[in-house]
Amino acid sequence: MMAHMKVVILGAGKRGTLLARHLIQEKRDVVIIDNDPKRAAEVQGKMDCMVIVGSGTDPAKLREAEVEKADLFVAVTDSDEINLVACGIVENIKSAVTTVAAIRNLTYTGKDGLPATILGINYIVNPEAEAARSIHAIIDRGIFSDVITFERSNLVLYNIYVTPKSRFANQNIANCRATIGT
Repeated sequence: MMAHMKVVILGAGKRGTLLARHLIQEKRDVVIIDNDPKRAAEVQGKMDCMVIVGSGTDPAKLREAEVEKADLFVAVTDSDEINLVACGIVENIKSAVTTVAAIRNLTYTGKDGLPATILGINYIVNPEAEAARSIHAIIDRGIFSDVITFERSNLVLYNIYVTPKSRFANQNIANCRATIGT
């Protein structure tokens, strides 16, 4: 975890403010850019971060947010096109900034779409696909508080809390399996 990380977030909607809230709790330096003055004022009143009113595709506003000093730029507006263009502009201002764009329209990212690297995007997140994966994981694994999956493996590690009076208390896995018949 970086000691001091600066993150510029484009979009003060639900995703942007939720992300900002988490990053601020982690003591990150957060700047939010949004083109809606009312929403920007609302966020400014609730969060300990700089909020800039303006377009994320305006290089002057990106410089005002000091994007050239940022470690991460996250574009999460409701417009795929704005997210794409903003990441491209940030890439042009300072190519060392890691860029993340929320893209809903798969035609931009599908096999016929442009490679993200051409657009100046390091990571593309599809909110609907991520939500579907999360729902699938809940259905597939049940609702566990701690689940660790291992990439390129079928191994899944569950952290299950057992009360002292449970029939599984003080048992090894083999005995637990025998108890439930698996």
